[in-house]
Amino acid sequence: MIIAYCTMYPSVVDKLRKVINHFGKLHQVVKLGEEVGELNKAILNYENGYKLTNVEITEEIADVYLLLEQIKQMYQLDESEIEQVMLMKLDRVFEKYHVPYE
Repeated sequence: MIIAYCTMYPSVVDKLRKVINHFGKLHQVVKLGEEVGELNKAILNYENGYKLTNVEITEEIADVYLLLEQIKQMYQLDESEIEQVMLMKLDRVFEKYHVPYE
């Protein structure tokens, strides 16, 4: 999964840990909310024709991924467990909304 990319490189894990220590857990949780809002705004701007490229979406999704990785570290969440839950939730969407699987 894409989030696992950050854990593949010890230098990235170390940098993320330093960011957490510098700003603190609560700040980073609040920051995640802000960045998700900015991602939402970037998508809406693109979809409504205010932006001609999706560069802003790419930048904002990178911010969200970095903060998700920090949250994962802060709360010692298991990557494989997250992946299992994601797959389970995706299957649930298919079942609940009768999405054709073809």
